[in-house]
Amino acid sequence: MGAPFITFSDLIDETERAALEDYALQLKSDDVLAPNGFGKNRYCQCIWGGPLVTPLIREVAARLDARFGLAGMPVDPELGWVISVIYHGGFVHPHTDARLYQDKPLKHLRCNVVVSKPDGGGTPIIGKKPVPLIERGGWAFFASEVEHSAFPVNGARPRIIYQFGYSVPEAWALPA
Repeated sequence: MGAPFITFSDLIDETERAALEDYALQLKSDDVLAPNGFGKNRYCQCIWGGPLVTPLIREVAARLDARFGLAGMPVDPELGWVISVIYHGGFVHPHTDARLYQDKPLKHLRCNVVVSKPDGGGTPIIGKKPVPLIERGGWAFFASEVEHSAFPVNGARPRIIYQFGYSVPEAWALPA
């Protein structure tokens, strides 16, 4: 299978990062982001195919498509694209996203873009390996194949991640 994840940097510039952070926090303030039932202080919203996808979000997706060769790959049908905000004390429980991928020749690729790195904690764990949080960059992995989670967020600054999910063929591999 190769490496359980790859990291990338400088996908967005600082102005774009700040705009995406403001947008996520505004959606939270407007109660558009829903509490995540899997833990406290976690909020999210699936945005794919709806009016919450802005031109900037589409541009970020186009950059991921170009960087990872995803043009023409379908968006993941269950989660699609997600905005995730986790505040102090919130964390991601260990899990895989295999539900829709059992008995199919596909796997679920997640490309996560870090818009706000918390003061402390929030570090993702993919296949039992910590992944560095790279603000303005992120990480990609096969969420249907590898257990993933994250340490609790610490401090006043939230962890804000824009998640872009794709259904890719079983033979598709992360670029080196």
